[in-house]
Amino acid sequence: MVNHKMTFEKPKFQAIHIALATWLCASSTSLLAENPVDLVPDLCTDAREAKNYNTDFLDNFLTLKQGNKGWLFRDEDLKTSFGPNNAGLTGLKRLKNNLQKYGTQLVMVPIPTRGIIHPEQLGALSYDVQQGRLTYQRFLENLRKIGIVVPKLHVLFTKPRKNLLFFARDHHWNHNGARQIAKLTSKALVANPAYAKLTKNNFKTRYAGNQNNNGSLQRAAETICGSAYPNEIYKEYRTENIDDVDPFAEGQAPQVVLVGTSNSNGNLHFNFDGFIRQYSHVDVINFAESGGGYGGAIKQYLTSEHFKNTPPLFIIWELPSYYSLSNGDFFDELLLKMGEPS
Repeated sequence: MVNHKMTFEKPKFQAIHIALATWLCASSTSLLAENPVDLVPDLCTDAREAKNYNTDFLDNFLTLKQGNKGWLFRDEDLKTSFGPNNAGLTGLKRLKNNLQKYGTQLVMVPIPTRGIIHPEQLGALSYDVQQGRLTYQRFLENLRKIGIVVPKLHVLFTKPRKNLLFFARDHHWNHNGARQIAKLTSKALVANPAYAKLTKNNFKTRYAGNQNNNGSLQRAAETICGSAYPNEIYKEYRTENIDDVDPFAEGQAPQVVLVGTSNSNGNLHFNFDGFIRQYSHVDVINFAESGGGYGGAIKQYLTSEHFKNTPPLFIIWELPSYYSLSNGDFFDELLLKMGEPS
């Protein structure tokens, strides 16, 4: 609700004020980005009941909770346990070993959850942030112990920043999150000995304008509560090869391939692959897919003729860290289709 602290004696000023408030509620311009909290409704009590999450879409957002300054969270944002069980960790090690037989290094980018990145937005919600961060860091270390390349994503907990890395009411990162995590991913690539084998190019990133996002969490809240939320503004960027080199030139195999989720390749364009190009100075071929969960894109790519005929030096696997990767059957099936050597 808009809090009117001033009154005007003249009717024409009252009319102007009312008209302006009405326009603000309907608008999705940058004015909302500057001060969206005034227009954000309280989450209704129906959102507390699991029975109201009764569609395939709503089932992804069990259960919505109200944070600070217009933020919405769901249960997966507030996990305090991360990483796979023994079956999942064994599967990951088998996958890493099999890729190495193709000369391919596996890079994993488990995106930290919104709760451990932005605890200042939790408001009155009860959540053990330190426990969540501790188990997340342990997850990253366990991946490194089995030989997987992992960016130093834990620095996001202590690194000073001016901008939010996630939307207030959407499960994706925003353009700032994509840029910061791409920068850390690029540092991990550059530090790896195999980086010396990559063809280097120069890339330039340009600002491509503002876009509106009717976030996934707010759409779930709107469906359950019948309320209306303002869109959130984010910036779009495009990265171009300024050396004028065609990465798909005949006979040229991809050297770095990205697989992942809608964070990397979806309706909302965050330029994660482009930022990696910019900071690492190497080209990235994007095979991520929207709606495939943690494993859809990597399974499709690794079982394709494209991979078998021209395996890259690096595969970057982006996935949200709320996926536990504990499904041993997933790795059994994937490795069987890849033709895992005995």
